[in-house]
Amino acid sequence: MTELPDRFFLTGDPAAVLSRLSAAGRVMTVLSGPGVLLERIGTLEDVVERDGWLEFRGAAHTARVRRDALAALVLDRTPRMPDKALPRVELQGADGVSLMTLHGLDGGEGFDAALGPVAGDVAPPRVLPEAGAEGEASPEVARMLAALQALAVPVKVRLESASVVQDYEGLLPASREMGGHQNLIQADFHLHLADSAVARWRFEGQRVVAEGASGAALGLEFELPVGVTLPE
Repeated sequence: MTELPDRFFLTGDPAAVLSRLSAAGRVMTVLSGPGVLLERIGTLEDVVERDGWLEFRGAAHTARVRRDALAALVLDRTPRMPDKALPRVELQGADGVSLMTLHGLDGGEGFDAALGPVAGDVAPPRVLPEAGAEGEASPEVARMLAALQALAVPVKVRLESASVVQDYEGLLPASREMGGHQNLIQADFHLHLADSAVARWRFEGQRVVAEGASGAALGLEFELPVGVTLPE
């Protein structure tokens, strides 16, 4: 195979291109919001387009991406850990900023083999979104995650942006505090939530919705099973 550049566009139908990753090992799909990351980890079995959305399929994959918001796919082969490559596919909007990203956790060879055949032109450097102002650290994040985990019932966790939604449903692991963040970590699901991200929680039926200092929703919510409530 011809030597691949560090960053290049991927050509072809987006669903077909992303489905090529089914043989590339574990894929981590990362969706971010203000002070929050929701990640799903596992084999990406398929991506299909339905009713204007790209739907990710796999035991651990639930992401849905608005097709009309997706302007380009880019593979970046430069990210790495000391012992292996961590290739990243950027699903870019019209402004070049990533709507979400896909990361290869089993090294670069699988991504190269899957996506090398659909390599297009060299891509420019990555465009990062503007960083928002950080709020004050609050105990609200740790308190709520502990209360939800203590329920010991399956909870749906959803993060939604203007063009992408990703969720997880199941028992919540205990939160680990590190670097000003609360972190829920298990094999197929990670949630990283800054202590400064949430000013308050809004309750809507079975839904617990995170709000920032401005009162705007962060796009993060937890949904409890019918009949289950948090203690006062």
